[in-house]
Amino acid sequence: MRACDSLSVRRVARLTRTTTVPMEGWLAAFEARGLIERRMNYATAGMPDGTYGYTNDEHGKITMISTGTVASRPPTLIRSWAPDLDTDRLYAILKLRVEVFVVEQAYFYPELDGFDLLPRTRHFWLERDGEVIGTVRLLEENVGGEKEFRLGHLCTRRSERGLGHTTRLLQAALADVGEARCRIDSPSYLVEIYPRHGFARDGDERIDNGVPLNPLVRDVRA
Repeated sequence: MRACDSLSVRRVARLTRTTTVPMEGWLAAFEARGLIERRMNYATAGMPDGTYGYTNDEHGKITMISTGTVASRPPTLIRSWAPDLDTDRLYAILKLRVEVFVVEQAYFYPELDGFDLLPRTRHFWLERDGEVIGTVRLLEENVGGEKEFRLGHLCTRRSERGLGHTTRLLQAALADVGEARCRIDSPSYLVEIYPRHGFARDGDERIDNGVPLNPLVRDVRA
């Protein structure tokens, strides 16, 4: 009996979920939609035979999927200009930001800063079953007659972290930025995620409402 199809037992052991559900039915549906790349036989890997499925996210990370799990319904990425946002969606975006920054992280600052509805502001968010699970805001600025961008308010719901959502949001926003200069102020504990997207430090750390922030810039022309 083969351990799996084109996947080593060593990688199987690194799977992030071990939810046991019947494979038939829901697995066939995911396979038809292209979310399951191949069926696997887990018997020799110490898992119940015929009870697991998996999918790969945009980074090749293997994730268990099953009915009722967060990974079973990949979120939809949506982009909108501020003037096109409906009230319900704007509320959902702001609600998530308050839950993460104000409630969870106790970062007390003016969340409603007057920039969310500017005509050139763009909002990106990930949505599943009508729920916003991650978001980032992209501001368009004019500095010395030159167009620049500023990223901010990047956050993901706690239960959805570690699934590549932050990378997906950043990639989408930076696709809009193109070759223009882009800035972001990052908390110290998140600075390491930005160099892989082309950002570099652009000044000294400063304290903003008790939170250490680091100015970063991405300038592909430099």
